[in-house]
Amino acid sequence: MLSRSTPATLPSRLLVALLVLAPLALAGAAIAQPPARKPIDLTAPAETQYQNVQVLKGMTAGELHDAMDYIEGALGVGCGHCHVRPFEKDDKPEKEIAREMIRMVAAINRDNFDGRMVVTCATCHQGRPKPLAFAVPGPAPVSPQAFVRDEAPPDEHAPPGERAGAAWLPPAGPVVERFVRALGGRTALAALPGLRMTATRGGG
Repeated sequence: MLSRSTPATLPSRLLVALLVLAPLALAGAAIAQPPARKPIDLTAPAETQYQNVQVLKGMTAGELHDAMDYIEGALGVGCGHCHVRPFEKDDKPEKEIAREMIRMVAAINRDNFDGRMVVTCATCHQGRPKPLAFAVPGPAPVSPQAFVRDEAPPDEHAPPGERAGAAWLPPAGPVVERFVRALGGRTALAALPGLRMTATRGGG
């Protein structure tokens, strides 16, 4: 049988338990929380702001962001194509493949174009995760405006007085004449027999 003091004793014990356990619970929650990450300095070297930067060293953290955005667009993929969280982990083989491709492109530009960025990821991938093994007929993937005077081979037909760095392509006439000369001249071409082809297109 409960005594008259029991109703007053139970709240007292509960209050003592709360006073003891509450600080322990708060301390445990504070320990469980991960430490706050320091803000990224976009002007600092990328390898000082991120872990496991192996290939793209020497650029700033901001430039590394731009490089990642460019690779995403050139391959038509998102961050998850190569990365898992946390980003410094190397769990996906695509990440190491990407490093090898970056080294390859850098070597091509260094050995063939004096280090200028002429060949890029988009040169072969053109917005696809896997580059095609053959050229697809259609519009040129690179605008003619990409050709600049200081990157084009010397040509005697270049427009006179053209300023350095301006968009430049040789006129079509001299290019056609070179092909004609290579085939033996206009007289040789006129002597070739005519050729007629007939085709039937079926469709539904």
